Amino acid sequence: MSDHDLGADRNASTSAALSSHQQCEPAAMRYFFHIHDGISKPDEIGTECSNEREVWAHALVACGEFLTDHGALMAIGSGLQMQVVDEKGRELYALTLRA
Repeated sequence: MSDHDLGADRNASTSAALSSHQQCEPAAMRYFFHIHDGISKPDEIGTECSNEREVWAHALVACGEFLTDHGALMAIGSGLQMQVVDEKGRELYALTLRA
């Protein structure tokens, strides 16, 4: 086998490995977690997540953190809503809490 053939085999193996790797790990998308508690607080930065399960977990944690930091300031009868949208503007979730 010539050096040229070895190089071609190595390139083919590398391409196959990269292709397989790309299929196993989907590209992360950016998601935005907008909050409305009487005042709209849009998420202008967003968070990269690999899948919808990770998005859902982040939404729950973010709501919990918001309530921990600001919940005591919420008036009885008020509400909190978090709208989760992807980078294309499609809504995935809307979480609502009424006090």
